[in-house]
Formats: sequence, structure tokens, C-alpha cells
Amino acid sequence: MPTFAFRAFCPLLAAVLVFGGFGQSLSRAGQINWGSPAFATNQLSGGAEWGGDFVFELGVFDAGFTPTSANVTEWADRWNVADRSEYNATFKLFTGSFSVISNAAPFSAGARGYIWGYRSVAGGGEWILVTDPAWLWPGNSPLDPPVDWGAASASAVVGAVNPGGGVTLRTASVGSAALPSLIYAVWRTQVFSLDEQGDALVSGLGADPDKDGRTNAMEFALGSNPKIADPPPSFVAAGGPPGARYLQVSAAKPAGRAAFFWAEESEGLAGWIRASENVIVFEDSLTQLTARLPFGGKSRRFLRLSADVF
Repeated sequence: MPTFAFRAFCPLLAAVLVFGGFGQSLSRAGQINWGSPAFATNQLSGGAEWGGDFVFELGVFDAGFTPTSANVTEWADRWNVADRSEYNATFKLFTGSFSVISNAAPFSAGARGYIWGYRSVAGGGEWILVTDPAWLWPGNSPLDPPVDWGAASASAVVGAVNPGGGVTLRTASVGSAALPSLIYAVWRTQVFSLDEQGDALVSGLGADPDKDGRTNAMEFALGSNPKIADPPPSFVAAGGPPGARYLQVSAAKPAGRAAFFWAEESEGLAGWIRASENVIVFEDSLTQLTARLPFGGKSRRFLRLSADVF
């Protein structure tokens, strides 16, 4: 069972010239900047520092439901996630920026916002949930100023904020309460038999039992079946002048999975660069990633989809 982020990539590459002009990125609306301070001391309930197996989610609970330490077993069923961030154990922080483009329920303007952090191992184990009376979900007007929601200045429903001793955030043990998002260790038990779970060549993160070029980790991230061969991912072509040639990768993200996607580029397949200034991200939401890579006069460029899986 992984207690860390496992990196996966799709080996089916876009290596053909595509023509077209660049579109425009989504217009900004109400914006929530959320996260925690860098280089902070953040601890588990037992005193050990957090590792890279923590995931943080920004969202709201169903209208009329108030989370408390007494009803943690109900949280997952009442939770609605808007944005997700992985914990950076090197810089000791998590951070995200979310644009509110709709106020459809349950993300109604004025709804109480929360940040839910959890250790992404089977059974959950360690959680922290923070909020603040001022964390009211903004409207979707681009005229609304951005809001900043910092976990270090919030109040904890479960866990602790600034409990003393130089600690900024501390999680609490919640036993086997359900996680808000599906993690690989749980998914593995859902799609593989007991015998298959005991064979790393079949159910391991890097295994590819259906021989379609996608590892189990990428099958999990994309929501596909590891036992049925899948077609290549969607690389989209569009017409336009030769001076605006680009590669594009577009992937649908299944809801409720602890996976983080990005695009990587390469000029010769020997080395890959993540999220360089050359890659133009047109959409990176909970449901879709669309990125483009202009050729910029170079004869060969490659683009691939990668993901961290928890």
C-alpha cells in the first residue's frame, strides 16, 4: 500500500505537428487563494512531522450539515470538493488557487468554506479540518476581489492550529473513518481479487496487466479499467497558420480520486520538464486538464500526461 505519492506517466506521446491558433484561458471569477505557510512545523498526533502522503481539499459540506469531532464518520458523504492540493514535504506547505465560475449548490455564495487535510493511506488515520467564520464562499463575479484562506489563522474542527511548541498544524487520529477521496490502496482492493492483490506484477502501481501502455497507477488516475486495454489518450488537432503550430493533450479527470495531473515536455525523449513556461495550461480543474505546447520553430517536441497518485 503506498504511503507516498507515486509518479506515473502515459507513454503514448504526441509527436506530430498540429496547426492552430491559441485560444483564450478561462476568465477569472471570484478567486480563493488557500494554503499554509512554508517551512512550518506540521505534525501527526504522535509528534512525527508530516510526509508527502498528505492531501488537502478545499470545499463545503452539504447545506444544513455542521461537521464536528462527534460525526466524522458522516463527513465523506456530506463533503463537496472544489479544489485539491498535495502537501510538499520539502517546503512544508500546501497551496492552491481556485476560481469560482459557478455558484450552483452546494457552492452557493455565502456557504461556509473548509480545508480538509488527510493522510492518504487506507483507513485515513490522521485528519485536520479547519475553517473560519469569515470563510464564506464568494460569488462568481470577476469584479469580486480575491480572498485568502490561510490554514494557520483558522480554527480547527478536528486537529489543532498553533497548539504550541512551535507547531503550526497538527492532525488528529480518526481511526478508520472514510476518506473524502478514493486513494490507490482502496481502489486496488476494489478492482483486483485477493490473489491478484498479492501479486505485484498484476496489482502493483507500476504493473500493466492489460498491456495497453498504462500502468495501474495511471489507470487509477484516469478512472479506466486495468483489466481492459484502453485506446490512446486524446491529442487534439486544430487548423490554423503554420506560425502557430502546437501539440495539445486533453484528459478527463474522474471525480473523487486523489491524483494530480500535469503535462511534461521534451525535445528528444531523453529528459522531461514539468510545467515549464512553454506549456500553456488552458484548463486544470477537478474534471479536466488541457495543455498546449507551441513548437516555437523547433523541429521536434514531445508532450505527455503525468500524474502523482496517492
